[in-house]
Amino acid sequence: YSFATLSRDILKDCGGHTEGYATEQQKLLYLYQAVQECRRQKELKVLEKRSTSPEFIVSLHSVVVKMQKAGVSGAQLLEKTNSFPERLKGKMEELAKILLMYDKILEKNECSDILADLTESAKKANLHDYFKGKYVFIDEFDSFNGDQYQMLEVILAQAENVTIAIRADNPAERPSGIFDGGNKTYYQLRELSGKSCRYQYCAEYYRSAKSDLRAVATGILQHSVTSANYAGNVHILEMADPVAEVEYICAE
Repeated sequence: YSFATLSRDILKDCGGHTEGYATEQQKLLYLYQAVQECRRQKELKVLEKRSTSPEFIVSLHSVVVKMQKAGVSGAQLLEKTNSFPERLKGKMEELAKILLMYDKILEKNECSDILADLTESAKKANLHDYFKGKYVFIDEFDSFNGDQYQMLEVILAQAENVTIAIRADNPAERPSGIFDGGNKTYYQLRELSGKSCRYQYCAEYYRSAKSDLRAVATGILQHSVTSANYAGNVHILEMADPVAEVEYICAE
């Protein structure tokens, strides 16, 4: 299961939008319509000059993607604008109104944005106790987006047992290191799960059976030198271009 597959299953089981998603071209068109409608309603002042530029719509689309992955809606942004500095407040208010108009246009056209699925499915899962009594395993993550944390919060609150494997240094001994992102994720998960969290650091490396491969895998990002007996499993080469490298490796 990926988070996307999980969200689709939740929406399918608990009720929700599972089809009729807007294409990327439609999203750009609907964002353009949202901006122009906000202009018509005289909601834009700070963003007025840029509102007719195609580059602005593309830039706005990038902002929408980031906000949806962070789990922030237009309504939430509008609610928070009073806490922003004055110079930023006006721009954020206008951005929030554009996002709200974008959602209305999607609804009017009976479409939805697939990036909003995870936030919606987290709400559905919470409402219907989707994870109650379940055992959940989440493997090989360095970090999570805001909307993924919304889902994780529901999972941790409802599931019978949750096991999460992350790549990290030993965060109990040091707060940062090579896998700084994994360490930060560890502390965020500890905060979410509260006192019920049990931590186990796996110091032994099992992935590579050969000593020279193990030395490279465990020491390549370390400052210290990791010694090992060469067993003929590590090859270092340099070719004229990437295509030649691929051809050589495939031939080997």
